[in-house]
Amino acid sequence: MADNLIGGAGLPWPEEYRDLLPALRAAWGVEGEIYLIRQLSGGMSGALVYTADLTTAAFKGQAILKLDRAKHSTWDEAHEAERHGRAFETAPDFADAHLPRLMHSLHHGDHVASLSTIAAGGLEYVAPWFDCPHDRQIVIARRASEQMLEDWNRDYRIADGVQMPQDLLRKWLGYRLDPAEGRIYGFVAEKCGLSPDEPSFVFEGHWYPNPLAFAAGARALPDHLRLRAATGNQHCDLHGNNLLVSATQSGEPHYYLIDLAMYEDDQFLFFDHAYLELSYLLRARGTASWQRWDAILHCLGQPRDTQDTSALPGDDLGLIQMAGVLQDALPAWIANHESHRVANMDSQVRLARVGAGLSWTNKLMPAAPRQMAFLYAASNLKDYLAFHGVDWPKHGPALALVDGEQGDGPTAPSPARTAPAPPVSTGSGETTPLPQAPALPTPERRPHAATWLAASLAVILVAALGAGLWIWRPWVSSDAATAADASPLPSSSRPSLVVLPIESLSADKEGDMLAGGMTSALTAALAQVPELEVISRRSAEAYKGKSVDVRSIAHDLKVGYVLNGTLQHSDGRVRIAVELVDGVTGHVAWSQKFEDERKDIFKLEDEIVLKVLVFLQVRLTEGEQAALRGEATNNLEAYLLFVRAQKEFRTYTKDGMVKARRLSDRIHKLDPDFRPAYILDGASRIIDAMFGYADPKKSLKDAAAIFKEMANRDGLVTNAERAIILIADATIDENEGRFDAAAKAGEQAVALAPNNADVLAGFGMIRYYAGDFDQSITLFHRAIRVHPVYPSWYSVFLARAYAFVGDTKNAIRWAKDGVARSESDLLRAMNMTSLIFAYREAGNEADARKEAKAIRNFLPGFSVTRLHVIQPFRNPADAKRFADAIKDAGLS
Repeated sequence: MADNLIGGAGLPWPEEYRDLLPALRAAWGVEGEIYLIRQLSGGMSGALVYTADLTTAAFKGQAILKLDRAKHSTWDEAHEAERHGRAFETAPDFADAHLPRLMHSLHHGDHVASLSTIAAGGLEYVAPWFDCPHDRQIVIARRASEQMLEDWNRDYRIADGVQMPQDLLRKWLGYRLDPAEGRIYGFVAEKCGLSPDEPSFVFEGHWYPNPLAFAAGARALPDHLRLRAATGNQHCDLHGNNLLVSATQSGEPHYYLIDLAMYEDDQFLFFDHAYLELSYLLRARGTASWQRWDAILHCLGQPRDTQDTSALPGDDLGLIQMAGVLQDALPAWIANHESHRVANMDSQVRLARVGAGLSWTNKLMPAAPRQMAFLYAASNLKDYLAFHGVDWPKHGPALALVDGEQGDGPTAPSPARTAPAPPVSTGSGETTPLPQAPALPTPERRPHAATWLAASLAVILVAALGAGLWIWRPWVSSDAATAADASPLPSSSRPSLVVLPIESLSADKEGDMLAGGMTSALTAALAQVPELEVISRRSAEAYKGKSVDVRSIAHDLKVGYVLNGTLQHSDGRVRIAVELVDGVTGHVAWSQKFEDERKDIFKLEDEIVLKVLVFLQVRLTEGEQAALRGEATNNLEAYLLFVRAQKEFRTYTKDGMVKARRLSDRIHKLDPDFRPAYILDGASRIIDAMFGYADPKKSLKDAAAIFKEMANRDGLVTNAERAIILIADATIDENEGRFDAAAKAGEQAVALAPNNADVLAGFGMIRYYAGDFDQSITLFHRAIRVHPVYPSWYSVFLARAYAFVGDTKNAIRWAKDGVARSESDLLRAMNMTSLIFAYREAGNEADARKEAKAIRNFLPGFSVTRLHVIQPFRNPADAKRFADAIKDAGLS
């Protein structure tokens, strides 16, 4: 019945497509009823997708029925049936294996309809790639990324002529880059507070180029950026719901690409890879904090073989791994097919990632993930410009973030546990809602604290120069000379800054009072950070009310950074803006605005001081670990006590450990959930054991109990926490003579945290005591590349390892570096013993004795022999060689 709006006994035929039904029956030769079983998707584009059971002139059974509006865009997009057909024509072998077959299509008036087979024979037998287990996602990502290049694009072409990069972006993005038809321009201006022609902007203290200004040609680009591009088949909307995976767990999984509404057979390559990568990132982290998203982008922007993931929570490691899998197929394909156009192809890969970011920015999604996609485009454009040495403006306004200007994180609704997303999208690619990952039943602060936990124990174990994991199986091949060249000694000077008087924008005494209080609080708090040199407030007061160039102030006061700000109060509210300015360039390195009720001024003051303090530690001293500790508490007093406790701990003295524990006890009372304080408590007990300050067995047992209790407190153990537990267990095993058990636990720990600087250094120490000195050197250099502001105990082992392999030049060099950066007399003495050993190996007896005499003068009770009772070498000959050198120089 042509006028029946009911599909058999199933779902009703959609009213908006009522006029299409008679034409569809006639054109396809439909016999009987069309039974609509299940609606798979539907969106603002008007597209509706169903599973349907029907009989036509060419088909009988269940299939995918898609109803959509015909496109009227000036960009003349063909409807899905035409594109689907072209895909089978241009790559029939790949299409037969990986694309559902199109059975019917119809273009009738303002509507279109298509009927295609169901991948794998039924929806019960497939699952969206997004919803597969991680190991299955890895297999499919690797296979699909390789086959799409090698099989689907077997007949790829090299475009005629050379093109500017903007030409590629415009062809990729089409109408999306049209200010009238696309949504990117309006979104960037209205939601990001950024003029489309503004060349750059600032986010989380880093500058980024504006992809819109780049694409529009707002700035002239050098001719050497022209490239000859590769073109071929592109899905153009390849996200994780359009990649279906066979659900059977037996045998090798198979995949299907569906929803080819945007397919093109003459489009630039590599876009699909970038698009799928970004869709995965947004699926997993679409509601992450801005600091976390910044850390992810920073990691992805690093070379694959040197990525620093130590600043990321443990559950982000799988995220980075997946992105790497999607990227790895590209350089291999380029090397095999276009080895004489590597630079051109690499440029195209980077531009594809910019295009993917802008494409997602154009989607109808919540504002937060669209901003994240825009930042993804900007981050990859920054890498592209750096790759080509393009001089781009490195200053601009701060990017406005969702619901305000604070970088605490998007305010989009938190993901909830929902049913798996439908395997077929709406088809237009422009109304796809952001897929949401299941919510984790854990507090927001846990991943940050867990990551600090992973870094901390590794640092402590190595710094103690005692606990060893005697692992014998080689882990990585090494070349000590290459490693030495790759890691030049960085400067050990401390960063310095001045806090200028906060300027009151309110013409009253209360404003002046509030501004003065904020200036004092900032100065006092920052002065407590031992890694920072802070100019006194009296010196800063000389510039109050004066219009002086920041660079002149920095030059006069001999500081690297200048912190300034403004304060305004009205209608019972206080607004404060602060910014950190680079004293050399005059560019803003970081800025942020704060606002709260006047009655909560002290709370607001604490919040600002804490954020500034943490940011400066992040940017100038300790990297992302400081950010993780800062996000673990909102209590400023607790955080400042923790800064003091760290300072005491880094003395590695018995008195320092006692004071660190006392401060930790005070922190526990202020904020019982501030986990770094508990870790510091456990760490001090390890130092007690390693240096004989207390009973070793009891101290190690107490420390391990603390770490395990912290790791299990929230009911979820991350990879980073598992690594720490394993290292703690291995430490106890080693001290009790269970070397095989210690080796096994240590290897597992390194496998769980392979890119953490301190884990690498800890393993370097392990290889040192095992006698694998080349391996130790390589690991320490890798750690230093990850953590350039490294502690002095890195140098202790590097210098000794170099001396053992006969490279006395580098041994002396690293020992002197360690002496210069030593945090305490004890570590200074340890580095000086390394220098003695290096001099002795070089045949310089006089300088060796001179160093020994210096140690006796400033640390009379120092005994290398006592330390080596709890630091045994696996090879007695190595122990004797080192001990003889020290004794001959005049130390016991």
